[in-house]
Amino acid sequence: MPASTESITFDHKGIGAILAHNRLTVPVNQREYAWEDEHVTDLFQDFANAIAKRVSYFLGTIVLTGGKDNLPEVSDGQQRLATATILLAAIRD
Repeated sequence: MPASTESITFDHKGIGAILAHNRLTVPVNQREYAWEDEHVTDLFQDFANAIAKRVSYFLGTIVLTGGKDNLPEVSDGQQRLATATILLAAIRD
C-alpha cells in the first residue's frame, strides 16, 4: 500500500475562534439536530456552573474534516456545537 502524503493535525481552539473564522458545513451523512430539552438543559447548566466558578469549560472535541470547496465539515460534535451556537445567537440578539 503506498504511503499517504496526508496527515492528521490537531489545533486547540475555542468555540469563539472556530465560529468567527470559519464557515462550517455538515456532511449529508450526519443526522439532523436531535437533542431533547434535557440535553440542552444539561449543557446550559454546565456552562452556568463554569461561569459561577470562574473556570474554563471543555465543550468536548469537535472534529472538523476537509469538505467540499475547502469548507470544514463537522464530522463529530455537531449537536454540542449547534446548541452552543444557538445560545450565542440568542445572547447576541
